[in-house]
Amino acid sequence: MFLNLVKSLIAVVSGNAIYFFLLLPVLPRDARHRPFHFDLGLALDAWICLVIYGVLCLAVRRKGREAGVLQDRQSADAVCPAQVAQ
Repeated sequence: MFLNLVKSLIAVVSGNAIYFFLLLPVLPRDARHRPFHFDLGLALDAWICLVIYGVLCLAVRRKGREAGVLQDRQSADAVCPAQVAQ
């Protein structure tokens, strides 16, 4: 549970930093987020955070497999329950 909280926090903070500091200045006006509105900018920001969270889940899963900690599929799913079963 603590690991999921840390991954979520890292994903949201880094995703927002990428969106607001790197992408926002170069995006067209329609793709920029306006406060207190649901718009394309908000969707893009959420998508970036989701991608970063997925990458973190894959990295944790791969590191666990390389270390020999995760032996079966059930323990791998317990580390990152948000991923779709293959």
